[in-house]
This record gives sequence, structure tokens and C-alpha cells, in this order.
Amino acid sequence: MEEKVLIQPIVSEKSFKSVADENVYTFKVSKNSNKMDISDAIEKEFDVTVEKVRVVNVRPRIVKFGKARKTGYRSSWKKALVKLSSGDKIEIFDIN
Repeated sequence: MEEKVLIQPIVSEKSFKSVADENVYTFKVSKNSNKMDISDAIEKEFDVTVEKVRVVNVRPRIVKFGKARKTGYRSSWKKALVKLSSGDKIEIFDIN
């Protein structure tokens, strides 16, 4: 069974600012995907042209919870910053 490359878009103030300023979209992707896999998945899913892909491995964070202040970890994940050609856009990020 083939693993899904794109997990979900990241919707935050910072990601919307990068869309408006630089035409860069942010996605949470599977841990074992590479830049070519991400580029192909974006182009196939949204019918756009990808110029550049940057990948960030987000480290696990310590989380404290409960009265006893027990600690645990949030899992690590991978983030992709995808720059599209001028004129292309992804509708799920459309602000208007």
C-alpha cells in the first residue's frame, strides 16, 4: 500500500503571510517523503507548477500535563514549504 505524501495543509497567520507575500504554501508531509515526491504530489493534486520545495524536520517537543506535571513528548513531523510559479495558486488557501 502506497503511503500518502501530503497529510494536511498548515493554516496559520505565518503561512497565510507567506502565501500573500511570496506565493509559498506550507504542508505537513509524511516523514519518509523527499522533495521530488512532494513536488509531484502537489502538481498532481492541485494542477499547478512547483518552482521550489524546502523541507523542515520539526523536532519533538516536551509536553507537561496533569496535576503531577508528568512529561511526555509530541511526535516529530515533517513540514514542506512549496513555492509555486507566478500566476498559480491553491484554492484552499484563498483568502478572498
